Amino acid sequence: MTDSPFQANTTINEAKDDLKGAVQSMIPLTSIVTDYQRSNQNIDLMATIKMPYYTVNKGKFDGSVSAEPATLTGFMLSGFGWQLTNTFEDLLPATSEQKELTRKLQGGSELFSMAPSEVIHGDNIMLAGANKAVMSLQQTMSIWVGSEKPKFSLSLLFFDSMGESTTDVTNAAQIIELAMTPYINTMSLGEGLNFLMQAPGGYRALARNSNIGGKVNRTYSVSAENTMEVIIGQYIYFPEVICTGVSLEYSNIILDTGKPQWLKANFSFSMWRQQVLEDIPTRYMGIPAVSHNMNASFLSL
Repeated sequence: MTDSPFQANTTINEAKDDLKGAVQSMIPLTSIVTDYQRSNQNIDLMATIKMPYYTVNKGKFDGSVSAEPATLTGFMLSGFGWQLTNTFEDLLPATSEQKELTRKLQGGSELFSMAPSEVIHGDNIMLAGANKAVMSLQQTMSIWVGSEKPKFSLSLLFFDSMGESTTDVTNAAQIIELAMTPYINTMSLGEGLNFLMQAPGGYRALARNSNIGGKVNRTYSVSAENTMEVIIGQYIYFPEVICTGVSLEYSNIILDTGKPQWLKANFSFSMWRQQVLEDIPTRYMGIPAVSHNMNASFLSL
């Protein structure tokens, strides 16, 4: 424990060490405010995740999803990148018949080469198959067979520089766990009959009529409910993604409140469906304004 929520100077220096890999000399470290309550002061260096989560009714999870997803904004610990992958294959791979014929052609040539030299002539047709394969050049032409859904990782730091309930980094951890954990759907006959589990955050694909909040996915009538949103700084936006994994790590530096000073979260994301050309304008030109209204009251659910 220390005398101040900010910790001693040595503690601040240790926290700066965690940030220096992502902050260049353009902005002095002393001016960085990284707690998510005040993150709008450094939005260019922040990433925001909107995460749907299940709510509680009378002390029990009732299977309904929050009307407004929780908004988490943290400091990016590294640069941002994502992966686009296309799969290509040969037009017509060698058939089993071609492979068998190649084996016989090459084997026959090697066998004939063992004949006495007076029998073999340099241009003998029986030697023509040596080191050759029955394969057409046209067969090797690449054809596109599909694309993989874009994937990306995101490492965020949630930092408590205030030591108050609204900046408590355990709030961020609780939001993440709520959004990543499935819900047990019990039958009305009794609590023990729990044959079904609902996806984390109420995620559901192919709900074609409407989407949460009236936001309908307009790409060829393919839609999903309760996907996540990721906003990187003020320059790129992924409106419909799913989180496939997250790892959490608290600091070993404890404030006077008894709570950790920071939380590191490493997220893995994927688009819920294949990206198409119609998505690109939204990625770069449809970036929404980020509202930073995080506080402890939402945890009343």
